Amino acid sequence: MTEQLSALDLIRQRPAGSAIWSRESLDRMESWEIAWLVREESVRIAALGEAPEIEFRAGLVIRSRVGLIPVLVRVGPEQQESVYETWINHRADLRTLETLAEQPRLIVHLVGDAGDVDRSLSVSNSLAAFAARAIDELEHVHWSSPRFDAAREDFLRGYPAVWNLWCGLRRS
Repeated sequence: MTEQLSALDLIRQRPAGSAIWSRESLDRMESWEIAWLVREESVRIAALGEAPEIEFRAGLVIRSRVGLIPVLVRVGPEQQESVYETWINHRADLRTLETLAEQPRLIVHLVGDAGDVDRSLSVSNSLAAFAARAIDELEHVHWSSPRFDAAREDFLRGYPAVWNLWCGLRRS
């Protein structure tokens, strides 16, 4: 059996400008939350200042009977370089949206050049109502991971850059 990589190990393998989400245990028991890990250059993380602005935007698109959920996070000023893209495949892990609908905050871990968490920031959970609605809307829609990947690729043809998708999503 292969050892599963942690979210921190995964983001360390990605270039600056990448992001992933992770379901993290809060107390090693039953409490969980969804957090985002953003890989960025340490100099950019330092330049964000003491309390950078954080904004999340999410959407639900049903394409070819596949539920696509882009979740974008902006850390810092509203500009292209400050926006990071992640996706939730609800059928790959049904707990993700459920957790997101219940947690009171959203955490963003900023991972710098050394591959360590340089900073962790939190904001109140602006995605809770969206996640609850998405669960309801996806109740009777089922798909496989390969179908999800194909539908996402098809959808992204209309958004040549993450910034275009950011501008296309309403504020959550």
